[in-house]
Amino acid sequence: FSITEIVPNFLYLGPEITSPEQLDILKSRSIRRILNMAEECDDDIPGLKESFVYCKIPARDTVEMKNVQDTLRTAVQVINTARRHYEPVYVHCKAGKSRSVAVILAYLVLSEKWTLKRAYQLIVKERPGASPNIGFVAELLKLE
Repeated sequence: FSITEIVPNFLYLGPEITSPEQLDILKSRSIRRILNMAEECDDDIPGLKESFVYCKIPARDTVEMKNVQDTLRTAVQVINTARRHYEPVYVHCKAGKSRSVAVILAYLVLSEKWTLKRAYQLIVKERPGASPNIGFVAELLKLE
């Protein structure tokens, strides 16, 4: 269970949560919100919805996924809400490599006004396995 801090004390990235012990790790980092971007990831871990502000935006990790920009914008709104409430947020998908990475890239581009290149360089430096699928990258380029 590898958590990567992208924006200090605020924005975290990683894989699916599969145990109450992993929830404890998130709590120990003062994370208050969880954004699940994976259609196939369950959200029935005991204590999850009781301990965190939880949001699921079911996305599929396929190049053919429809409405990618709308999905990314909705996820960015969730992160912006966390920012307004000063509550750190953990963004995840199945492996913490594609969908969640695309969302954090979209946040950095849309809300922080970073270039996509700068945002991508930061994420790859912090999380070397990051690899959003080419369909997401194409949509991110349109957002920039």
